Amino acid sequence: VYQVHVFDSLVGLEGDELKPVGLLAERWENVNPTTWRFHLRKNVKFHNGEVFDAQDVKYSFETYIDPKNRRATFSKGIIRVDVRDAYTVDVVTAEPLASALFNVVRMYILPKDTREKVGAQAFAQYPIGTGPYKFLEWKRDQQLTLEANPTYWRGAVNPKRLVFRTIKDASTRAAELRSGGVDIIAAPPVPQLELLDSGDTHVVPVKGGRVIIYMMNVKGPPFDNRKVREAVKR
Repeated sequence: VYQVHVFDSLVGLEGDELKPVGLLAERWENVNPTTWRFHLRKNVKFHNGEVFDAQDVKYSFETYIDPKNRRATFSKGIIRVDVRDAYTVDVVTAEPLASALFNVVRMYILPKDTREKVGAQAFAQYPIGTGPYKFLEWKRDQQLTLEANPTYWRGAVNPKRLVFRTIKDASTRAAELRSGGVDIIAAPPVPQLELLDSGDTHVVPVKGGRVIIYMMNVKGPPFDNRKVREAVKR
Protein backbone atom coordinates (compact mmCIF):
# COMPACT_ATOMS: atom_id res chain seq x y z
CA VAL A 1 0.00 0.00 0.00
CA TYR A 2 2.76 2.46 0.92
CA GLN A 3 4.31 2.28 -2.55
CA VAL A 4 1.77 4.61 -4.15
CA HIS A 5 2.66 7.22 -1.53
CA VAL A 6 6.45 6.93 -1.73
CA PHE A 7 6.88 6.34 -5.46
CA ASP A 8 5.51 7.78 -8.69
CA SER A 9 5.02 5.93 -11.97
CA LEU A 10 5.09 7.48 -15.43
CA VAL A 11 1.30 7.39 -15.69
CA GLY A 12 -1.49 7.24 -13.12
CA LEU A 13 -5.20 6.38 -13.13
CA GLU A 14 -7.18 9.11 -11.39
CA GLY A 15 -10.70 10.49 -11.02
CA ASP A 16 -14.03 8.72 -10.95
CA GLU A 17 -13.49 7.42 -14.47
CA LEU A 18 -9.93 6.22 -13.73
CA LYS A 19 -8.55 7.99 -16.77
CA PRO A 20 -4.78 7.96 -17.48
CA VAL A 21 -3.01 11.11 -16.29
CA GLY A 22 0.61 12.11 -16.64
CA LEU A 23 2.77 11.73 -13.55
CA LEU A 24 6.51 11.46 -14.22
CA ALA A 25 5.62 11.46 -17.91
CA GLU A 26 3.99 14.67 -19.09
CA ARG A 27 2.73 13.07 -22.29
CA TRP A 28 3.12 9.95 -24.41
CA GLU A 29 2.26 8.53 -27.80
CA ASN A 30 2.49 5.40 -29.93
CA VAL A 31 5.15 6.11 -32.55
CA ASN A 32 4.55 2.66 -34.07
CA PRO A 33 2.55 -0.45 -33.06
CA THR A 34 5.30 -1.71 -30.72
CA THR A 35 6.78 1.53 -29.36
CA TRP A 36 5.44 3.85 -26.66
CA ARG A 37 7.32 7.14 -26.38
CA PHE A 38 7.19 8.94 -23.03
CA HIS A 39 8.17 12.58 -22.61
CA LEU A 40 9.33 12.97 -19.03
CA ARG A 41 8.68 15.69 -16.52
CA LYS A 42 11.64 17.97 -15.78
CA ASN A 43 12.74 19.49 -12.45
CA VAL A 44 11.65 16.48 -10.39
CA LYS A 45 13.84 15.18 -7.57
CA PHE A 46 13.88 12.05 -5.47
CA HIS A 47 13.54 12.38 -1.71
CA ASN A 48 17.33 12.42 -1.28
CA GLY A 49 17.83 15.20 -3.83
CA GLU A 50 18.85 12.98 -6.76
CA VAL A 51 17.52 14.43 -10.04
CA PHE A 52 15.02 12.28 -11.94
CA ASP A 53 15.71 11.59 -15.63
CA ALA A 54 15.46 8.98 -18.39
CA GLN A 55 18.20 6.77 -16.95
CA ASP A 56 16.05 6.15 -13.88
CA VAL A 57 13.17 5.03 -16.10
CA LYS A 58 15.38 2.66 -18.09
CA TYR A 59 16.92 1.24 -14.91
CA SER A 60 13.53 0.77 -13.22
CA PHE A 61 11.93 -0.96 -16.20
CA GLU A 62 14.93 -3.24 -16.65
CA THR A 63 14.65 -4.15 -12.96
CA TYR A 64 11.00 -5.15 -13.45
CA ILE A 65 11.72 -7.03 -16.68
CA ASP A 66 13.85 -9.47 -14.64
CA PRO A 67 11.57 -12.53 -14.20
CA LYS A 68 12.80 -12.86 -10.60
CA ASN A 69 11.30 -9.49 -9.72
CA ARG A 70 8.01 -9.56 -7.81
CA ARG A 71 6.50 -7.01 -10.21
CA ALA A 72 7.65 -8.81 -13.36
CA THR A 73 4.04 -9.55 -14.28
CA PHE A 74 3.57 -5.89 -15.20
CA SER A 75 6.55 -5.88 -17.56
CA LYS A 76 5.44 -8.86 -19.66
CA GLY A 77 5.75 -8.07 -23.34
CA ILE A 78 8.30 -5.26 -22.83
CA ILE A 79 11.64 -6.18 -24.39
CA ARG A 80 13.68 -3.02 -23.82
CA VAL A 81 13.74 0.69 -23.04
CA ASP A 82 15.65 3.07 -25.34
CA VAL A 83 16.81 6.43 -23.99
CA ARG A 84 16.45 9.05 -26.71
CA ASP A 85 17.60 11.95 -24.54
CA ALA A 86 17.61 12.92 -20.86
CA TYR A 87 13.82 13.34 -20.81
CA THR A 88 12.53 11.04 -23.55
CA VAL A 89 12.33 7.23 -23.52
CA ASP A 90 10.92 4.62 -25.88
CA VAL A 91 9.35 1.53 -24.31
CA VAL A 92 9.52 -1.24 -26.91
CA THR A 93 7.27 -4.30 -26.79
CA ALA A 94 7.63 -7.62 -28.60
CA GLU A 95 4.26 -7.12 -30.30
CA PRO A 96 1.36 -4.66 -30.06
CA LEU A 97 0.35 -4.66 -26.39
CA ALA A 98 -3.06 -3.23 -25.49
CA SER A 99 -2.35 -3.36 -21.75
CA ALA A 100 0.99 -1.52 -21.96
CA LEU A 101 -0.24 1.79 -20.55
CA PHE A 102 -2.17 0.06 -17.76
CA ASN A 103 0.94 -1.95 -16.82
CA VAL A 104 3.13 1.15 -16.72
CA VAL A 105 0.87 2.50 -13.97
CA ARG A 106 2.19 -0.30 -11.71
CA MET A 107 5.87 0.21 -12.55
CA TYR A 108 7.22 2.65 -9.98
CA ILE A 109 10.34 4.63 -10.81
CA LEU A 110 13.45 4.01 -8.70
CA PRO A 111 16.54 6.23 -8.29
CA LYS A 112 19.21 4.43 -10.35
CA ASP A 113 22.34 5.84 -8.70
CA THR A 114 21.13 5.43 -5.13
CA ARG A 115 19.74 1.90 -5.52
CA GLU A 116 22.86 0.71 -7.32
CA LYS A 117 25.04 2.23 -4.60
CA VAL A 118 23.25 0.77 -1.55
CA GLY A 119 21.95 -2.45 -3.12
CA ALA A 120 18.41 -3.78 -3.55
CA GLN A 121 18.10 -5.18 -0.02
CA ALA A 122 19.19 -2.01 1.77
CA PHE A 123 17.01 0.07 -0.55
CA ALA A 124 13.97 -2.04 0.35
CA GLN A 125 14.60 -1.25 4.02
CA TYR A 126 14.76 2.49 3.35
CA PRO A 127 12.95 3.21 0.06
CA ILE A 128 13.39 6.51 -1.79
CA GLY A 129 11.04 7.76 -4.50
CA THR A 130 9.64 10.95 -5.96
CA GLY A 131 6.20 10.54 -4.38
CA PRO A 132 4.22 12.76 -2.01
CA TYR A 133 5.51 11.03 1.12
CA LYS A 134 8.97 10.11 2.42
CA PHE A 135 9.75 6.95 4.34
CA LEU A 136 10.34 7.67 8.04
CA GLU A 137 10.06 4.48 10.11
CA TRP A 138 8.95 0.86 9.87
CA LYS A 139 8.29 -1.54 12.75
CA ARG A 140 7.65 -5.07 11.57
CA ASP A 141 4.05 -6.25 12.15
CA GLN A 142 3.30 -2.95 13.93
CA GLN A 143 3.31 0.17 11.81
CA LEU A 144 4.82 2.18 8.97
CA THR A 145 5.26 5.95 9.27
CA LEU A 146 5.60 8.34 6.34
CA GLU A 147 6.09 12.11 6.33
CA ALA A 148 5.13 14.67 3.69
CA ASN A 149 7.66 15.40 0.95
CA PRO A 150 8.23 19.19 1.23
CA THR A 151 9.50 19.43 -2.36
CA TYR A 152 6.86 17.29 -4.05
CA TRP A 153 6.49 18.32 -7.70
CA ARG A 154 2.68 18.48 -7.46
CA GLY A 155 2.75 20.95 -4.56
CA ALA A 156 1.89 20.92 -0.86
CA VAL A 157 1.03 17.56 0.69
CA ASN A 158 -1.60 16.99 3.39
CA PRO A 159 -1.78 15.46 5.92
CA LYS A 160 1.82 15.97 6.98
CA ARG A 161 2.19 12.45 8.36
CA LEU A 162 0.68 9.04 7.58
CA VAL A 163 0.77 6.07 9.94
CA PHE A 164 -0.20 2.62 8.61
CA ARG A 165 -0.94 0.17 11.40
CA THR A 166 -0.97 -3.59 10.94
CA ILE A 167 -4.28 -4.92 12.30
CA LYS A 168 -4.82 -8.37 10.84
CA ASP A 169 -8.17 -9.20 12.48
CA ALA A 170 -11.10 -7.58 10.64
CA SER A 171 -13.25 -7.20 13.76
CA THR A 172 -10.41 -5.52 15.61
CA ARG A 173 -9.95 -3.11 12.68
CA ALA A 174 -13.62 -2.22 12.85
CA ALA A 175 -13.48 -1.69 16.61
CA GLU A 176 -10.47 0.60 16.24
CA LEU A 177 -12.31 2.68 13.66
CA ARG A 178 -15.40 3.09 15.82
CA SER A 179 -13.31 3.99 18.88
CA GLY A 180 -11.29 6.60 16.97
CA GLY A 181 -8.05 4.63 17.21
CA VAL A 182 -7.67 4.89 13.42
CA ASP A 183 -9.17 7.18 10.78
CA ILE A 184 -9.52 4.71 7.88
CA ILE A 185 -9.60 0.94 7.52
CA ALA A 186 -9.54 -1.29 4.45
CA ALA A 187 -11.60 -4.44 3.88
CA PRO A 188 -14.16 -3.89 6.67
CA PRO A 189 -15.93 -7.05 7.88
CA VAL A 190 -19.06 -7.62 5.79
CA PRO A 191 -21.34 -8.46 8.75
CA GLN A 192 -20.51 -5.05 10.26
CA LEU A 193 -20.99 -2.89 7.17
CA GLU A 194 -24.39 -1.58 8.26
CA LEU A 195 -23.07 -0.73 11.72
CA LEU A 196 -19.97 0.95 10.33
CA ASP A 197 -22.09 3.05 7.97
CA SER A 198 -23.78 4.87 10.86
CA GLY A 199 -22.95 7.40 13.53
CA ASP A 200 -19.48 8.87 13.20
CA THR A 201 -18.22 6.27 10.72
CA HIS A 202 -19.07 5.75 7.05
CA VAL A 203 -18.52 3.04 4.46
CA VAL A 204 -17.26 4.49 1.18
CA PRO A 205 -16.98 2.32 -1.97
CA VAL A 206 -13.92 3.14 -4.07
CA LYS A 207 -13.40 2.23 -7.71
CA GLY A 208 -10.36 0.13 -8.51
CA GLY A 209 -8.37 -0.10 -11.74
CA ARG A 210 -7.99 -3.86 -11.93
CA VAL A 211 -8.26 -6.09 -14.98
CA ILE A 212 -9.80 -9.44 -14.09
CA ILE A 213 -9.93 -12.24 -16.66
CA TYR A 214 -12.23 -15.23 -16.24
CA MET A 215 -11.03 -18.31 -18.10
CA MET A 216 -13.91 -20.57 -19.20
CA ASN A 217 -14.01 -24.18 -20.23
CA VAL A 218 -16.77 -24.19 -22.85
CA LYS A 219 -16.68 -27.60 -24.50
CA GLY A 220 -17.48 -28.49 -28.05
CA PRO A 221 -17.67 -26.53 -31.32
CA PRO A 222 -19.25 -24.45 -32.62
CA PHE A 223 -18.83 -21.52 -30.20
CA ASP A 224 -22.14 -20.78 -28.50
CA ASN A 225 -22.76 -17.61 -26.47
CA ARG A 226 -25.46 -19.40 -24.51
CA LYS A 227 -22.86 -21.79 -23.11
CA VAL A 228 -20.74 -18.85 -22.01
CA ARG A 229 -23.69 -17.29 -20.19
CA GLU A 230 -24.45 -20.59 -18.46
CA ALA A 231 -20.80 -20.96 -17.43
CA VAL A 232 -20.87 -17.49 -15.88
CA LYS A 233 -24.06 -18.29 -13.96
CA ARG A 234 -22.47 -21.42 -12.51
